Amino acid sequence: MANCDGGEEFGFTPMVYDAAVQEHMANKTIDAAIMLCRNEGMTAIENEKFWKWNAVFSFLQCGLRFKDPNRRREREWRVFRARVNRDDAKYRDGPDSKTIPYLTLDLNPNMVTGLIKGSACTCPDASLVTLLTDGSYGTSVRIHRPEDSPL
Repeated sequence: MANCDGGEEFGFTPMVYDAAVQEHMANKTIDAAIMLCRNEGMTAIENEKFWKWNAVFSFLQCGLRFKDPNRRREREWRVFRARVNRDDAKYRDGPDSKTIPYLTLDLNPNMVTGLIKGSACTCPDASLVTLLTDGSYGTSVRIHRPEDSPL
């Protein structure tokens, strides 16, 4: 945490592995959305917009922290961008000649201390070290699979 920017733009959050806690969090999020919708006396159009845009975003934010209980040994924390300034958006080509906006995430290299290779990762460790070095993360980043993790 000492390398964080004090919550100005980035934050860290632990993953939730306990299925009962996941269910509790999901139910509280859904109940809050239902109560807000009922108490605000929304029109049909406002109701539709609420569920499509606001409530769905809350559900997504809640669920992004959930991880399979079998991955508990990872004890993973994720970094997220707390404040987004879309003025810095870049664009790439998308399907059907549409452009897709995206934001780069400039992480302080000291924030990254370990890389856990998922079960689908077939990239050799040497290639990952090259990617990390090219990205200014150095070679001191630990690389391992969850089952080999000293966590």
